[in-house]
Amino acid sequence: MQRKQFLLAGLSAAVLGISACSKSDGPSASSTPSSGGSGDQPRRTISLEIVANEAKGFSAGSMMSAMVAYVFFDPQCPHCGHLWNASLPLQKKVRFVWIPVGLINPTSSAQGATLLSAADPAQAMSEHETSLLAKQGGIGTSSSVTDEAKQAVAANTA
Repeated sequence: MQRKQFLLAGLSAAVLGISACSKSDGPSASSTPSSGGSGDQPRRTISLEIVANEAKGFSAGSMMSAMVAYVFFDPQCPHCGHLWNASLPLQKKVRFVWIPVGLINPTSSAQGATLLSAADPAQAMSEHETSLLAKQGGIGTSSSVTDEAKQAVAANTA
């Protein structure tokens, strides 16, 4: 039961962090009821199984831990940077799977793909968050980012 509460708390914190960085003050398209028009996207129910099997991210922390926290983050979100720093002491006991999404601006997706393509994504994330929280914009985007990484961030965002 404690594991389930921990995972739920981590997921909730990530969702709140990303929503706090939203550019618009109005309700998002995903929170408004569908009007049945031809341009509406069908709603998709998300479960822990779907996240574990389909979301693309990188792991940080104790790889053999039975406790796993899935964290959706936008690389341009300063709240997500604070969440990364707050997770560091917990990484001795918990495996975190950091799943990049591109919500705030185009740089978000490019930086997310750069993190996924890094030789050591956790180290790249530490460098990125240090730069972002110092108001330096985060890591630069790499020209060697794979199409697979770009598509993964797009799928995570959808």
